[in-house]
Amino acid sequence: MLLWIPSAPTMTLAEQLRWGVAVGGALDVVMPVVGEVITLTLLNVLAYATFPRELWLGARCARPEEPIVLESNVQFLSRRVTSDGKLLRLTLADGSYLRTDYDQSELRLDRRVPYLDLRYDHAARQLAVTVRGSATRLGVTGVEGWSVSCNEKPLAPERISVEGPLSVFVLN
Repeated sequence: MLLWIPSAPTMTLAEQLRWGVAVGGALDVVMPVVGEVITLTLLNVLAYATFPRELWLGARCARPEEPIVLESNVQFLSRRVTSDGKLLRLTLADGSYLRTDYDQSELRLDRRVPYLDLRYDHAARQLAVTVRGSATRLGVTGVEGWSVSCNEKPLAPERISVEGPLSVFVLN
């Protein structure tokens, strides 16, 4: 299934939630659903966006139909998540942070990057990072104790720290 809703000014919030999108400003959404995996693609998320929690946290999350608030400064974001909430891949272009529900940091870079791709292997507890640009630090949630590679080179343990909910990686 592929759902593309460039804007939905005539839909009520209940209709938007049923279809899996709440649109504000210049937000576009593409949501292919393949089996138990949802890929959420957002364009021009330069402030806040709201959509059902299940699109971000998986269909089996608590309160899947309730809205989640995403704060970001990215031009492009693609997030692939399983129905039980395992993040498989996150790709962004032209941005530096993602925060949910106003105060939950999900991802933070020390400066804007033109491209960032994170590939999660939960079974092996490995994170593969591909980054373009001049960022030197990346903070990510949910990967504490994982091995990390950046641009196909393993990161040494001394280049990995934990700061609150984020595992922070020194990239160069």
